[in-house]
Amino acid sequence: MTNAERNRIVVKKYPWYRVYKRIMARCCKGGQYYGKIKVRIGVDELKKIWFRDKAWLLKKPSIDRIDSAKDYTFENCRFIELSDNQRWNGRPLKCIKCGKKHHALNLCRLHYLRDWVNKHREDVRKYQHKYSKEHKRS
Repeated sequence: MTNAERNRIVVKKYPWYRVYKRIMARCCKGGQYYGKIKVRIGVDELKKIWFRDKAWLLKKPSIDRIDSAKDYTFENCRFIELSDNQRWNGRPLKCIKCGKKHHALNLCRLHYLRDWVNKHREDVRKYQHKYSKEHKRS
């Protein structure tokens, strides 16, 4: 049995273990998004939370810190739907300019691309000029 096969079996049988590994990767291995957030929870406690919140009934269970300024602890963690967890992050799900579903930086694809082009206008012009010359040759 290969390591990949063994990992698949472990994750299927113990899904809270995958959650633990991802928490550790976010916080302990130079996770740039979590700064000073500490992991003060073990696999056994994650298992208890998994069963307490009935996470196996969720479509895509996601670990959530109730108070995002505090560490990962038994009292501060819960499992919720991934889609709900993404909503709680404090960023709107709609574009701040037109109200459509956002793509990145709280902007829809159209406004995101417009802002990007405005910021990189000179680079875009150089690229367009170069591309149009090459296109005319062929």
